[in-house]
Amino acid sequence: MQQTTLFEKNIDALKGEAYKELKDELLKTKTIYKFKYEFDPKDTLNTNIINLQTQRKMYQAPLRELEESLEPFKNEFKRYPVLFFYGIGNGILYKALAQNEAHRRIVIFEKELELIYMAFNLIDFSKALIMGQIIIIYTKDYDSNKATMIFSLPTIVLFLKLYNLRIHCAYYENQSEEITRINNINSQAIRSTTLKHGNDPADALMGIEHFTLHLPYMLTHPTFKELIKKRKNKGKNAIFVATGPSLSKQFDLLKKYKDNAVIFCADSSYALLYKQGIKPDYVLSLERGGLTAELFNNDFGEFDKGIVFILFALTHPNTIKYLERNKRTYMLTQRNLSYSNYLDLKDFGYLGGGMSVMNMAHELGIMLGYKNLFFIGQDLA
Repeated sequence: MQQTTLFEKNIDALKGEAYKELKDELLKTKTIYKFKYEFDPKDTLNTNIINLQTQRKMYQAPLRELEESLEPFKNEFKRYPVLFFYGIGNGILYKALAQNEAHRRIVIFEKELELIYMAFNLIDFSKALIMGQIIIIYTKDYDSNKATMIFSLPTIVLFLKLYNLRIHCAYYENQSEEITRINNINSQAIRSTTLKHGNDPADALMGIEHFTLHLPYMLTHPTFKELIKKRKNKGKNAIFVATGPSLSKQFDLLKKYKDNAVIFCADSSYALLYKQGIKPDYVLSLERGGLTAELFNNDFGEFDKGIVFILFALTHPNTIKYLERNKRTYMLTQRNLSYSNYLDLKDFGYLGGGMSVMNMAHELGIMLGYKNLFFIGQDLA
């Protein structure tokens, strides 16, 4: 099969690093040897595919099966924003589903590169691919990292409860081992993504309450956007100071090199650095609990000058109270959570934060352009 203009349009629509591997593989494909089309000259929707190795047809009656497959999406699943399918088939089903704008993401998993190649030569997916409405995943190298990227997308993460991996047609039922593998990876990614958003409603409500209380403080302090603009690419070396047991063994080394790097420290290591006379450039905090706030219940006088305290806006109110009392320079940014996203305060930025304050510090260091990153006291990494 020769590459067509449709193929070129679809290839051009594969934007971003996530599609690099698939794009490279498709461009290298020159010969189709496992499958061939069986066209109906009277109706292009009645297009079948034959497996040349088994002589098995993908559909018994392509047009009838297409109509049957579309039926649930005319009523029961008409407004589902996210759909998941295993198998691309001839691609016609997904072209039809994409006509419904309510389906904001249609995620398609396919094991056979040739079938993706054939579909790209038959169907114009370019608009849906550019918009991200259709996401095609070649399962050859599919793993938990790629799954986490998919299930963390804003338009997917809100609808994880709707996850159901639908099989394109009966032809794919003999690929149960691969379907099970993909489903297991997806299930684990869903669990991990869900846990990142918390598993305690009371904890979430506490965060919303704190965020609301702190809006006046956030809005009257410098923005995250200003910080990045003024301080990006000002140096290459960054040292991240956590509070693991090994930190005490690193103080002498840190004193030796403290003037050759910017120092990011966790809230829990801030007082320890003060005792050693080592001034950090940034102190970060992400917890919403009251105990963490007590880490700032101190007065270090002149030592605090020049330090920027960066906190999530959902931090405990006592944290702000102590920072204000001692006239420390601070700014509040946002965790990438739904309730903060709705306010659309983009200038105040978003940090993922990860599972610990060091994840937050590492992300900030990357955003500020530091290239050589050194971690000390991070014993549980």
